[in-house]
Amino acid sequence: MNLFANPRNSASGTLKSQDSSVVASRGLDCYLYGVYGENLKFSSHSEAVLAAGKWGFKIPSFAKR
Repeated sequence: MNLFANPRNSASGTLKSQDSSVVASRGLDCYLYGVYGENLKFSSHSEAVLAAGKWGFKIPSFAKR
């Protein structure tokens, strides 16, 4: 049985919490599937995601061009 009925809403509520001990206790993690913004110096989506992996973000293991 899952601790939370809806993981997406639980994560959203956790991130809105003012109590940092609650946030820390939930053990949230994330994977980057995209990098978006203005004037980015990437020639492709995959190049941006792989760069995020080099910066230390978790990216899907299947992320390759």
